[in-house]
Amino acid sequence: MAEITLEVYTRSTKSKGETRGLRQQGKIPAILYGKGVSPLPLSVDGKAFQKALKNPAGLNAIFKLKVKDDGSEDSYIAMVKDIQRDYLNENILHVDFHAISLTEKISVMIPVRLVGVSRGVKEGGVLQQNLHEIEVECLPTQIPPHIDLDISNLEIGDSLFARDIPLPEGLSLLTDGGSPIVTIVPPEVEEAPAEAAPAEQETPSAPPSEKAEAKKE
Repeated sequence: MAEITLEVYTRSTKSKGETRGLRQQGKIPAILYGKGVSPLPLSVDGKAFQKALKNPAGLNAIFKLKVKDDGSEDSYIAMVKDIQRDYLNENILHVDFHAISLTEKISVMIPVRLVGVSRGVKEGGVLQQNLHEIEVECLPTQIPPHIDLDISNLEIGDSLFARDIPLPEGLSLLTDGGSPIVTIVPPEVEEAPAEAAPAEQETPSAPPSEKAEAKKE
């Protein structure tokens, strides 16, 4: 996996006033932490970061951070650990970078991509995907953009579990192997509306004159 070079800048404080000012300048407050790295407050250009995210690996991309501080520069290998967004407009408010080593295994979430059309779906079944990603452990350089899962042979009632996913060499499954990934469920059958029971017919009562005559007799 290729590294994405990204220029970032140190910042002196983590005050709300400073972070607000950075965002007004089109920059995103960030922080770098990890093994052997003291938490380092940073800022990154918003447009540059948004562009960097548009890569095949998405959030699992490996970044080479060029940290600039008053004319000096340091480099770190890192991955995005967390992105905080504004719940109203989805603007990025803050980024957490995690410093990593390319020779040490890490745990990451990998998207699962379903391949093919199952026999059960062709027969009217409904595809139900329970998990869209799985957790694996591997070296940073071995992270795939996604993992394909062939569902062509699934019949109605069949399922595939996390343990059924073919993992590339070097990847170890951390998600529970018994977790269902996809199931082909039977189609829903609409029940016919119940017929209304016929109303009971009451025996018509005799006219008042007939009742009176019957009483006299």
